[in-house]
Amino acid sequence: MKTFLKPLAWSASMAVAFILYPILTVQAEEVDFSCMKHQVRAKIPVSNNFREFDIIVENRCPGAVYWSICLERMYPQSRKILETLSPSGQIFVEKKTRVNLRMNRVSDESDPQLVFEEFYLNVEFALDPSLNAQCVASDCEAKKRDLRTAFTANDKALHKLNTALAERISTECPKSGWSVNDQPECEAGIRQAVQAELDELTNTQNELETQLAAVDPEVCQVYTSD
Repeated sequence: MKTFLKPLAWSASMAVAFILYPILTVQAEEVDFSCMKHQVRAKIPVSNNFREFDIIVENRCPGAVYWSICLERMYPQSRKILETLSPSGQIFVEKKTRVNLRMNRVSDESDPQLVFEEFYLNVEFALDPSLNAQCVASDCEAKKRDLRTAFTANDKALHKLNTALAERISTECPKSGWSVNDQPECEAGIRQAVQAELDELTNTQNELETQLAAVDPEVCQVYTSD
């Protein structure tokens, strides 16, 4: 009896092993999700107080796929994360899903221009419903820190120069009075005195913007309403 039970138990365990092995092998293989597509589409503005975006996910794969998004709304000047959103779901073959996002206008007394929240976005796909997309803002901003510091310093210098230029033109080239016809010539003379410095700061600003955009662009793109 003992001699019979031992080979039977061994055979059963081996059968289970052979059944599980191909399943585990399939799960361990990396799945190619290049058939999944997503895009960020800016909508036509309908208000000066916010900007809207649609994040569209499309399934061109042969089967249903789970998707997950980490979306981080960010204050444009300080780069502070205001809110983290984590929508997710399942999308079937040849179907699309859409996530609507509203970015609010940010009040900033030091900048009279229209400034809106910006955001980082990471979209991931899996066959596992427990998928949670990784958030990227912290790592991306760490990579950009030195460039951000240089950009901020240059931006302040450019703003200071433009402010001083505007004040001097307003004072020395009045828009009324007996010399009003000389105003264009007066402004041109004042601008010429600082044009070289203005051009240098502007060129530096453009170069820094290009360098910032080149930092891991597939992962670290910042979406803005500009």
